[in-house]
Amino acid sequence: MNSNPLNLAEHIKLRKALSTVSKSSLSAVWKASPKGKRFDAIVRFLKLHFGVGKLSSDEFIQFGFCEPKITFPEQLRFAGKQAQQAFNLIYNDKTWYAATKHKMLFETMMNGAGIPCPKTIAMYDRKGRGAGAPVLKNQSELEAFLRTKSNFPIFAKPTTGLLSIGSFRIDGIEGNNLRINGTHLISIEEVIHYIKGISKKGYLFQTVLLPHSKMVSLNGAVIASARFLIFNFEEEASIHSCVLKLPAKNEVADNFWREGSVLCDVDCDKGTIERANFKHKDYIAEMGKNHAIYKEIIGFELPDFEDAKKKVVKAARHFAGIKVQSWDVAFTKEGPVMLEINYGGDLNLTQLASGKGVMTEKYCQLLRQSGYGGSLPE
Repeated sequence: MNSNPLNLAEHIKLRKALSTVSKSSLSAVWKASPKGKRFDAIVRFLKLHFGVGKLSSDEFIQFGFCEPKITFPEQLRFAGKQAQQAFNLIYNDKTWYAATKHKMLFETMMNGAGIPCPKTIAMYDRKGRGAGAPVLKNQSELEAFLRTKSNFPIFAKPTTGLLSIGSFRIDGIEGNNLRINGTHLISIEEVIHYIKGISKKGYLFQTVLLPHSKMVSLNGAVIASARFLIFNFEEEASIHSCVLKLPAKNEVADNFWREGSVLCDVDCDKGTIERANFKHKDYIAEMGKNHAIYKEIIGFELPDFEDAKKKVVKAARHFAGIKVQSWDVAFTKEGPVMLEINYGGDLNLTQLASGKGVMTEKYCQLLRQSGYGGSLPE
């Protein structure tokens, strides 16, 4: 990626690419498969592509199915993004989506429930809408806010948005420039241009979270968050899986698409990292014992994990219409903090981290309860 952390054209292009399900290509599967195993890979891909999981060729390759380490029945339990989108419509109530997409609405709900979340100190909205924090109604007010030294450091992110695109940290002001992500000096005019260009809905400016001391020993001063997959069908919400996203140094967020990120599978009972994965060429590779940081990561016990589980289960019940939820939870020096909720969520993170398909027996049972009438893995 370009070294400029506020490259508007590049980020708009990236957002479109990451939020689009790419068209499948038999030639891509053929090229990515070992010689002598290509016909077998093509046959398996077509079955998985046209089956309930609807895997794209990119997903088939990412999951390592060109040369699989698991059986075909196990591969059938993987769900691609196209299938995930269809499942979302079955078990989630669309009228609840706004509560997950609009970050200020989410913060208001968390505050009302007494559940920790990032604190917004100001929000930029050109229509003057907002609640719970001072509203910057126009460019002049936004500029005045950004020129006030006492406001920093702050974390900035779009009011609505996905994949942390548009998120950045402002560490301070030096003359007419703002220090961005600790590494770049960018003029206030350029920052405003970026904010207005990347989000039409507005921006939030929040206090900067500091990581738990134990997390600092693992990953430095960058915030790493756990992704909890929650089933909210019964009287009490339940945790299906947990994934830890470790960002690379100098990254402002921990999304796995960012270069150098590590994706970890966490034991939900013990809170320990059981498996770690990283990007290797076109697929996701499991970290081996000879990797430089293997011993630091595997077996690492997350701090305040039991408290995080209690808080995320409590928070999940406040979104009654969202039956399958993905929560990002930060382990901070103040304790677990709820960063955001996604309806359905990116199930690929869970699958990539664990090496197992999300369509477990329980998941399939919940789909049936929600009215799904199609075929499912046995």
